[in-house]
Amino acid sequence: MTPAGQSAQAVSSSVPAQGGSTHTNAGTPVEMASDSSVTNCQRELTALSKINGRLYVQKKAALDDLLASASVYASVRGDIASQTKDTMDALFKYRTQKLCSDIQQNSATSTYKSWRKL
Repeated sequence: MTPAGQSAQAVSSSVPAQGGSTHTNAGTPVEMASDSSVTNCQRELTALSKINGRLYVQKKAALDDLLASASVYASVRGDIASQTKDTMDALFKYRTQKLCSDIQQNSATSTYKSWRKL
């Protein structure tokens, strides 16, 4: 498992459900960091590495930073007020979805551009 995958696993297993309740982890902030979400994002990133090395380096650094931030947040999440948790959960979920969407778009665009050259 990659360091990013390890961070994702640590975050997804240590962050309670959104809203600070003790329900299941479905809908957690860092559902962004759930195994399937991050795994899909990492697959797109791997594809991007084969097509556009420059963008890969940028997006990989961004994903690594996001997962490191999520790991830090997970370590203090239990100590903060529920309103703050709700805000931060939403922020992490948004940032993850946005970054993964950007990676998917970059991968598709780069693939199209490389095919167009043929």
